[in-house]
Amino acid sequence: MVGYQVFDKLKLVRFTWEGRVDPEELAQVSIEYALGPDFDPEYRMSMDVTRGWLTSVGEVQLLIDLCRPYYRAHSAPTRSALYAPDDRSFRIATAYATLAAPVAGYPITIFRDAPSALTHLGLNCADWRAQEVYSADGGTPGGSCGGRRRAANRASGSPKNPAPVQPAPVILR
Repeated sequence: MVGYQVFDKLKLVRFTWEGRVDPEELAQVSIEYALGPDFDPEYRMSMDVTRGWLTSVGEVQLLIDLCRPYYRAHSAPTRSALYAPDDRSFRIATAYATLAAPVAGYPITIFRDAPSALTHLGLNCADWRAQEVYSADGGTPGGSCGGRRRAANRASGSPKNPAPVQPAPVILR
């Protein structure tokens, strides 16, 4: 499963992976976010790959190909951090960052510890709102930080900041 959480007060969106991730589902959630009312092209991005995985480099490449419209929706320079504390998630994050950064047009940096990821994103890791980004439960939805959870297949309204995003192409297998 793939989901995301928006932290308005931090100007950040955090994507999370859970279990085996389908590249098409991840691309769909990313594009739904970019087309939805929570989207702001200037928000920083964090991806937590701690509890999720892709099974091959081919799946990573498929994800990148499907996410091209999502990458184009962001303003430069977008700050992006992949949180991958263990060896398995670090390998996945490395493959993704290596293949996606040239397509995305902004650097995708990998971190093994949350304080470094938060600092890279320009957040004070001593701030409790920033600590919620990587808390064990994934943050407090609707809490004081303004974080809101979004899961896959969420209906979206008009964008907060419209972006030139087109739906991903359909890939026939």
